[in-house]
Amino acid sequence: IRDHRRRLAGEFDALLREQTEEVDKAAATNDKLAQASALLTLSVDYAYVNESTQQIASLEQALALDRSGPGGTLNIYLHYGLLISLGNAYLAQKDARPARAAFDEITKSIDGMPDAASRAQQRRVYALAELGSAAVAALNNDLDTARAIYSDALKAPMPGSPAQFTRSDVLLEDARFERNA
Repeated sequence: IRDHRRRLAGEFDALLREQTEEVDKAAATNDKLAQASALLTLSVDYAYVNESTQQIASLEQALALDRSGPGGTLNIYLHYGLLISLGNAYLAQKDARPARAAFDEITKSIDGMPDAASRAQQRRVYALAELGSAAVAALNNDLDTARAIYSDALKAPMPGSPAQFTRSDVLLEDARFERNA
């Protein structure tokens, strides 16, 4: 909350400096999880100041650190958060290929989970990845696919569905899509 207030007050230089110091401190202690988390926070401020190249570089670096963990991730929630943020950052740059790769990695990873309980815990993340895929389809001028994803997302979920959509998220993304289509 404190950082959010500082962002609203426009204290970006100080925030960027402090967050860069946090990244450096975590790197000095070889705490990869803390370093990846600090890089994710740093990427938020790069997004606020419209530094999309720096934002993506921070997210890519955090994702590389995360993938160095046992089993390919340090923390599954951080991993999916990084991929969602990275996909959205690439969408903001109108770069569909890496955005699609980020969202596809999420859905394939969740689909590949061996037990239903693990998949059920990630239904919300799966939904965000599906909405990202719809945005990628729209960016690629595949308007019918994007409309189909948004339409399906608004339907009542079927038992065992991999995604749990939030109606407000779907309506917001669909409105953005229709405005730009």
